[in-house]
Amino acid sequence: MNTILYFLEIVGITLFVTVAISGFVNYFGYSKSYENFGALSEQIFEKLGFEYPKEQDFYNDFLTDDGVQISVMKYRKNLKGLDPYPEDYFSKNTTSE
Repeated sequence: MNTILYFLEIVGITLFVTVAISGFVNYFGYSKSYENFGALSEQIFEKLGFEYPKEQDFYNDFLTDDGVQISVMKYRKNLKGLDPYPEDYFSKNTTSE
């Protein structure tokens, strides 16, 4: 009986340490890349003429969406400020691949 409890204790400690190390690496290893993507997105919004380019936040919208692939059209309804492109802009300016 003591052997089973000892085994479960070791597994629990190992799991806790693994999750803690993974969280640490994820936070400090990838947070800078998220900041770079955010800065790049702000520059793109500025060049395209959107209002409030630094106020746009689509990351949380991605987290709460049920689907895996989210279209640009879905993000457009969450823009802060005016959208400089008309509703039919994307349907008129499609490219064939």
